[in-house]
Amino acid sequence: MRESEIKSIIFQLLSENGIGHPEELKWLRAVNQIFDNAKKENPSYIYRSEVESLIIGLRSNATSEEGRKVLQSLMTLQKRLKDSSKNRLKLNKDTDIKEEKEPLYEGVSVFVPNQDKRRLNTILDLCFFLNDKVLSPIHSKQFTQEEKENFQKSGLRGETFAPDGDSFDLPTGTINFYISGIPNRLMKTFLEGIKYHLTDEGIQLGPFRGPEQSKIYKSQVIRIPITKNVEQDLPPDLSMTYSTAQVVFQDLLGFNTDLGGEDSEITVSAKELLMKVEMVEDNDFKIKQVTQEPSSEHGSGGVKIIHGGLSEEWVRNILKTLKEISQWAIDHDYTDVAVT
Repeated sequence: MRESEIKSIIFQLLSENGIGHPEELKWLRAVNQIFDNAKKENPSYIYRSEVESLIIGLRSNATSEEGRKVLQSLMTLQKRLKDSSKNRLKLNKDTDIKEEKEPLYEGVSVFVPNQDKRRLNTILDLCFFLNDKVLSPIHSKQFTQEEKENFQKSGLRGETFAPDGDSFDLPTGTINFYISGIPNRLMKTFLEGIKYHLTDEGIQLGPFRGPEQSKIYKSQVIRIPITKNVEQDLPPDLSMTYSTAQVVFQDLLGFNTDLGGEDSEITVSAKELLMKVEMVEDNDFKIKQVTQEPSSEHGSGGVKIIHGGLSEEWVRNILKTLKEISQWAIDHDYTDVAVT
């Protein structure tokens, strides 16, 4: 979804009285403000820390279908940033979103290193999978230059495969395949590729439906039902802002570790991490000491960065996930957990 389309949804919600929960509208206004502030700068960037802060707020408060679409788009941006080791997105004159490399000071991920099996647990995971296995290779090797230019203008690119409705974090549901900009001569190749790669992973599909006109985009869409997903024994992972990671790892857990620096990646002992989490997870006083109220500041280039705060519930969720990550590593004979 392009930035202009995100803003169109937000404008529609904010202009319709009574639509959306008040907390949802508050966070949608924050999304709107982030884009507006970015456009005042030249060049214009939206930062990973901003995306992650907005996801945190919307994940708990997006109650409308439109709000969930905005959340889904932000999660897509977060995934792109995480996978490409980039920390900001550049907004060009056409309001499309481009990746821009910058040192990772703003966001921190926690995961089990050297565990590289592809995650396919949710409909959103499968959309990324199809982008990599089907869209990217066919676009690169089989599109003519003219077809590539047409796809650039009329295709949905990163949203060619997208979850239908609010099934993005569920194991089964429907994948929308938006075919605008896809050459008719290659449609059979796309459909065969989709079926091959999904079934090869053990995923069961229902009959494809369509094409039919999308109610959201100016595109025909083919619906791909996922009736049964694979059961994967994969470790959880965790993303948080740099400031949150500092609070959790240094102030709460007591690690004497510098999380900053260009291309910084550290590892901690899985057993030590588990021990430290278990020492504080039931300490209400210590957890409340590190909570923070929402705030805002001007970051790089004068961009206003909105911090969603650090609630007690969010701290406990982080501790729970850290415990799950370290326990999985121990159970599967991994010695370390990466923080990068």
